[in-house]
Amino acid sequence: MAQTFHILFITDRFPPQLGGVAISSERLTRLLAERGHVVHVLHLGANVEPAAVQSQREGNVMVHRLGALESPDVTLPLADNVIAHLHKRVGFQIFHGHSLTPAGYLAAFHAKLFL
Repeated sequence: MAQTFHILFITDRFPPQLGGVAISSERLTRLLAERGHVVHVLHLGANVEPAAVQSQREGNVMVHRLGALESPDVTLPLADNVIAHLHKRVGFQIFHGHSLTPAGYLAAFHAKLFL
């Protein structure tokens, strides 16, 4: 049997948002989950209250939507805290950022910090 990984997929675009990046994010996370991996999505800048985190299971994927604050300088430390909390609970083995900034930065930073 293939190895199962615990994956945190960080993105600033995810359905119900429209567009190619949102569609790509959903497709990749769904396919990873269908192959038996434990997949969590951190959707940065989601359409939720600022600083709020709304979590819900969507199919086989757990999606955490983080409401952006007034500036990236304030939102990034909040995202850092959310990632640390999720990692403590789940124990991610892979951090994937689906774009260079801010998702790629957060994924690389946390992979270096935790792995």
